[in-house]
Amino acid sequence: MCSFIPNLQLACIGTLMLTATACSGGSGPASDEPANLTPGLYEISVSQSFKHGSGEKTAPEPICVRAHEIDSFPHMLAEDYFIAQRGCRTVRGPREGNAISGEVICAADRKIAEGTTRFVYRGEIQPDRLLLEGNMVIDVDLPKGAGGPEISNAQLEKAIRRIEDIKTVIKGRRLSDCPR
Repeated sequence: MCSFIPNLQLACIGTLMLTATACSGGSGPASDEPANLTPGLYEISVSQSFKHGSGEKTAPEPICVRAHEIDSFPHMLAEDYFIAQRGCRTVRGPREGNAISGEVICAADRKIAEGTTRFVYRGEIQPDRLLLEGNMVIDVDLPKGAGGPEISNAQLEKAIRRIEDIKTVIKGRRLSDCPR
């Protein structure tokens, strides 16, 4: 589409670059100037939504986040939520602006299947709040008859897909300073 006349080619390339920048959005947590959480008491709530409903639960007591915990706190919320067994490992993605990401990777119970279960999360940090959204990714090989005589492998596969459709949202909202 661009002409091979040198000046027009440069103008065309410049226009294409501006268009690509405009179309990429340029807004959102990843492009925001990085902000850190403010130390203090945070109210934490966890909600899950799935095909046939949803539910939310708020932690019974706020959590005091100290200055030295600010960088790891959002990741720890996601990791603590999911790690249900020993031997899981965590991968924290690089922070981009105010966007964070990561995953918790656990080996499947070898008595049932071979493979991994991952809780993949992404989120946003603001000085007085955080938001994490995640879901399960289950990558397992089910041996024939894994569910026993009463549950077929097809039913197990369907159950796995339903679990993967569950969206988990973890919110933190700063309430006040921590008590002394």
